[in-house]
Amino acid sequence: MIYILYILLKIYNMNKELRIAFIGASGVGKSSFINALVGNNFSPDYYPTFGVTEYVYNDWINLFDFSGLEYTIYNIKKLKYKLTQLNINFIFFICDCVNKISYKHIQYLKKEINNIEYIILSNKFDLSRYAYEFGDDIYCKISVKKNQAFDLKDILLN
Repeated sequence: MIYILYILLKIYNMNKELRIAFIGASGVGKSSFINALVGNNFSPDYYPTFGVTEYVYNDWINLFDFSGLEYTIYNIKKLKYKLTQLNINFIFFICDCVNKISYKHIQYLKKEINNIEYIILSNKFDLSRYAYEFGDDIYCKISVKKNQAFDLKDILLN
C-alpha cells in the first residue's frame, strides 16, 4: 500500500529508474500480467518465456519477464546473478492461487533473494472456488484473465 509506493519512490530517487522483475513458477501468468500492463489483450494461449524478456512500461520503468524456474541451487545462483546483472531493484513474485507449490517456491526464493524489495501477487482468482488461502504475505489477489487489478497503479494503490 503506502509502504510499497514509498519503497518504489525511494528506489526511483536513488536510481532514476525502476527495473522490475517478474518471477514465479512456469504457468502462473507472469507474461500475461506484463502483457496486460503494457496494454495488450489477454490471450488464453500459453507460450512459455525462455530466458528474460524486457518490456518498456514508460520512460522510467522497465519490466523483466523471467522464465519459470526449476528451483535448483544452480538455477537460483543463476537467477541471483541475472538480477544483479540487470540492475533489478524491485520484484513482483507471482504465484498461482490454485497451485500450492508455486507459493512454496516463492517462500524459498524470498529467503534466497533477500536484498531486493518485493511484493507477492496471487494470480488466477477467477478460479476462486479452487483457490487456496496462502499466508498473509500475499499483497494482492489478481486475475489477469478477468481483467481484475492488473493495472500497476491499481496494485500499488491497493
